[in-house]
Amino acid sequence: MTPRRALVVSTAILLAASVYVNFFLNKGEAKVPREPLSSIPTTFDGWASADQAFPTKVLETLGVDEYLMRRFTKGKDAVWLYVGYYKSQKEGAMPHSPRHCYPGSGFNPIRNDIVSIPVTYPGLREIRPNRYVFAKGAEREIVVYWYQSRG
Repeated sequence: MTPRRALVVSTAILLAASVYVNFFLNKGEAKVPREPLSSIPTTFDGWASADQAFPTKVLETLGVDEYLMRRFTKGKDAVWLYVGYYKSQKEGAMPHSPRHCYPGSGFNPIRNDIVSIPVTYPGLREIRPNRYVFAKGAEREIVVYWYQSRG
């Protein structure tokens, strides 16, 4: 067999194997067992919460399969928690980024960095989320966020 013919045959075999693996052996996305977002505690260390709802138009824009938005309060202090869950990231909806929605609401980013937050979770000591400070006039909002996939 000539070197050129060997190259053509090898390429054809690799192409056929790739097609076979991608179309016949691919089992789809991994199914990750998870708890519903409603199982996230509603109180902790003196903080109480109330669930909030997005308007339908906002939900359509987000494209989430499930979400949780809670306002936790303790005295005069308040903290908002938003968690969005997407079953798939293959196509369609993209995760919601505060870097886009806050400026769209008239806030300007004045500082950003990455922070370390200790956690007690098997195999994990800390998370390193993004932290932004947004300003709109005299109003300041601190936003801490990260993305987590496959569990």
